[in-house]
Amino acid sequence: MKPNNWVSSSQATELLSKQLVTWPLAEKNYKALEAVQVKSFDMEGFSIRAQFNPARIVSTGAKVDARSLKERKCFLCPENLPVEQERLPFGFRHLVLCNPYPIFPQHFTIPTRKHSPQLILPQWNDFLELTRRLAPFTVFYNGPRSGASAPDHAHFQAVTRGIMPLDEEVTQFIRQSYASVYDNRIYPLTGNLRPGLVIQAATEEAATRLFKKIYAALPILPGEPEPMMNIFGSSPMPSRRSSSRTVPPKPPSPMMTTCACKSFS
Repeated sequence: MKPNNWVSSSQATELLSKQLVTWPLAEKNYKALEAVQVKSFDMEGFSIRAQFNPARIVSTGAKVDARSLKERKCFLCPENLPVEQERLPFGFRHLVLCNPYPIFPQHFTIPTRKHSPQLILPQWNDFLELTRRLAPFTVFYNGPRSGASAPDHAHFQAVTRGIMPLDEEVTQFIRQSYASVYDNRIYPLTGNLRPGLVIQAATEEAATRLFKKIYAALPILPGEPEPMMNIFGSSPMPSRRSSSRTVPPKPPSPMMTTCACKSFS
């Protein structure tokens, strides 16, 4: 593929299907998801979904202190990827990879090609492009001190939509908007375990303006490179139209991209 090709959701799904055949580690861990134990807890207005997934400990238990990061090889750098792990170029900056330690039936890691720290501002536009191009998935970002298992290498994740409670509940918890310009709004996310803000925007430019306002308003703790946050993004799935003609596929519309920003500061 050319380096500026945009990966579609169907191409990502095909990659995963192929890796389940060609990569024994991926096949084993995705198969293990069938035995994963999941329990939901009703918190009187929102829910928490806990997953007992022993295979995931390799990722969730990764040491992320400065010394450990310095001493290990970065597992997201292209030159350190397993030979079995195939990759799809996404634009000029990112790669789409099958995550070998999944939480979801479809789970992708999307790192930058070059080794650079986990920061959202330099790759915000890429985040929006991912939510648009991979519309059937939820794309998310964990900050360097907010759950990222590789805080030294910039990356996103894309997963099956509709499994995380937030996918289903976000519309229940947004109330009157803080700010509204035409169809672009910032809503407070209340009544959930963690407070947050929801951006609904009709264009990527509008989403960027609203996000930068939020970013500038959040505190940055001493010694931290950015506000502590997790960001979840999704776009409407493109409508399917029947036609007797074969026409080139069009990318899904960015209309009403939704981003939920949850701060831990």
